[in-house]
Amino acid sequence: MKSSARIPALIGMVAFLALLGTMMAGCGSGASEGRSSSWMGLPTETLRGVGPSVTVVPASSVLTAGKSMPVVVYVKDKYGHAVADSTPVTVGSKLGSSVSSSGDMETKNGVVQCTVTAGQDAGVEMLTFSSPVAIGSTTFEIVYQQKAPPRVSVSPVADSVKVSATLPVVVFVTNASGVPLDSEVKMFCLAGGTFDKDSGSASGGVFLTEFTAPAVQGVCWISAIVDGKTASTSVAVLP
Repeated sequence: MKSSARIPALIGMVAFLALLGTMMAGCGSGASEGRSSSWMGLPTETLRGVGPSVTVVPASSVLTAGKSMPVVVYVKDKYGHAVADSTPVTVGSKLGSSVSSSGDMETKNGVVQCTVTAGQDAGVEMLTFSSPVAIGSTTFEIVYQQKAPPRVSVSPVADSVKVSATLPVVVFVTNASGVPLDSEVKMFCLAGGTFDKDSGSASGGVFLTEFTAPAVQGVCWISAIVDGKTASTSVAVLP
């Protein structure tokens, strides 16, 4: 009877020991998995990496031909961290813009600061920056600077001239700020008459010519054209 009474107790002890072994095995397995992902204090996402990158940030999306602007380049490794200092970066241009830096084109704290000077061809420029870990690019538009029209004034030395007589004429050419321009000047008069010099370049913003009045009396409009801008003044032709 005593032997029969011990059998259920033994069965219960064996079941308990089996359950305890399973639990210990599970704990050991979990510890191993946790150690592989976060044992070094880094999240699983960081260990897997986010991919290397080169990010280019220009100061503007539009640049006038021949003008300059700053550009900042960020270079990161496959973990999203700044690459080592002195990592070389090279640059290519689609439209011939030039890129310069105060020092070597190398990273410092994962950054390269440089200056781009636009080429002379208008259009969409693409700059491509290459590093040992990745390549990045940016685009901006190159535009031509629109010239402001010049200021032109036609100044005969007198407001009248006799038929077939000559009259000195002075043409002044400046920009909008009053700075003299040595631009090309073309003279004409629809009512007739001739100029001893009907075209030529201004010198120090001044163009000199002589107007010979037509053989009939009336009013003549003496005109000068400079860079598409026309200026006129009238003189009376007397008998």
